[in-house]
Amino acid sequence: MINIDFRYISPSPAAKASLEMWSFQAGQFGFSRLRSSQGKVGQLPPAAPDSGHVLSLNLGRLHLFRAGTNGSYTAQPAVESERFFVPPAGPVTLWVDQPFDILRFHLHRQRHFFRPALERLCGRRDDILYKLMSCFVSAIDNPAAVSPLMLNHVGQAIEQHLVHLSGDQGSAARAGKLAPWQERRAKEWLAADLSGSVPIADIAARCGLSAGYFATAFKHSTGLSPSAWLMAQRIERAKALLRSGHLPLQEVALECGFVDQSHFTRHFSKLVGAAPGQWRARWAENQTRNPNSVQDRRAA
Repeated sequence: MINIDFRYISPSPAAKASLEMWSFQAGQFGFSRLRSSQGKVGQLPPAAPDSGHVLSLNLGRLHLFRAGTNGSYTAQPAVESERFFVPPAGPVTLWVDQPFDILRFHLHRQRHFFRPALERLCGRRDDILYKLMSCFVSAIDNPAAVSPLMLNHVGQAIEQHLVHLSGDQGSAARAGKLAPWQERRAKEWLAADLSGSVPIADIAARCGLSAGYFATAFKHSTGLSPSAWLMAQRIERAKALLRSGHLPLQEVALECGFVDQSHFTRHFSKLVGAAPGQWRARWAENQTRNPNSVQDRRAA
């Protein structure tokens, strides 16, 4: 069973009506439903303190409302039922004077390319997003019948659909590859921990993909599976350490994310064709003979 927080609140001292609010927070996203059958509710509470983006679905016609910062508000056009709207960028507060029913989806991280896609949704109905976000309405109505894992998948699906709408995937998506930003960030996350302790599923989720799709797309993009690519980075790091001095092989192994020296030697020998100690000795010998040779520095 999931924990849906529900409470009646008075948004501001000037509010003339109470507000019904349901909310749920997950690792990468959250959603909330705000509803009032009375007018003059006033300033609405923020979606979340650290929200990167907020997408709102109007479940009932939203009459003219105001949005602004630092007490200065600008009138916004009415939004029809089952249509989306996105608050202006920045720390914005909403002021509503009419009855309303709003479902808000908020991401806990920024994605620079989402904003244009979100703005294109304003005033429109997107059937895919509408059906996905309707799952949150069902969760609010009957939380005992919905699992947190299912909601997490729905949140990831919404995020991936926004990626698709942004156009950032382009031809890469059609070719079954990662988008450029996904490949770049995936490599950064993988290389940040050469031990490989970060689960591939976590990196896939950060890219808005399932683990299976991510692994396939990563290989199509780089020619290597995520684990093979990470192993190649370990070996390159090991070569740099072997060239830099006389660091014991055991320390090189641990520095490059291997379990022990035996583990290091086995994989290094398989990929390079020589044991680490042999490779370092050959590289040093080549350096002595040809100190200015770039080719020798790489040591076959």
